Amino acid sequence: MLDIMYRIKIGTMTTELPILSPLSQVLRFVPKSILPTVLHSNDTGIKETKASAASAKASDDTNTIFAGVAAEAEKGEKLDAEDVSSEAGVFTVAGTDTTAVTMTYLVWCVFLRPDLRKKIEAEVAVLSDDYTDVDLLDLPWLNGIIAETLRLYGPIASALPRVAPSEGTVLGNISIPGGTLISTQSYTIHRDPDLYPKPLE
Repeated sequence: MLDIMYRIKIGTMTTELPILSPLSQVLRFVPKSILPTVLHSNDTGIKETKASAASAKASDDTNTIFAGVAAEAEKGEKLDAEDVSSEAGVFTVAGTDTTAVTMTYLVWCVFLRPDLRKKIEAEVAVLSDDYTDVDLLDLPWLNGIIAETLRLYGPIASALPRVAPSEGTVLGNISIPGGTLISTQSYTIHRDPDLYPKPLE
């Protein structure tokens, strides 16, 4: 798991600062005894995700998210072995720390606001023992605190890069040439008082 964490950090750094990407590729060939494990973590991550993909393929359990990915790969139409391995890595990274960070902040925010805690407790108290995800959609206070936690304490700090179409585009009154890498910066947008009257609450 520590190796995966290093991999996430290197991946985030090279996404935010693409100039580091060639350097990280060169340093992969330096022996581990000379440089920290972080520089070789991508290789370990690839090996682990291939093992996860193979395990999912061999499993009889069809009730997992990854079972659908493996099933598509079996058809040979949309996903090859490399795609499946890549998806396994994404699920591993996106489904662990992101959830833990969000839940930690959510609990912290709720305990800072006793009034909010009482409202959420009252909402969930009426749920039956066999409630489903659909039942949770009707709980405005619970859904509100989840949305606000993600707004203020989003677990992914990196930007959301997109490439402008080849013919170029116009964003607002700015002309953007084709092939230009553009992105939004969620931290700033989520604290914009024009969008959120009390952005820090």
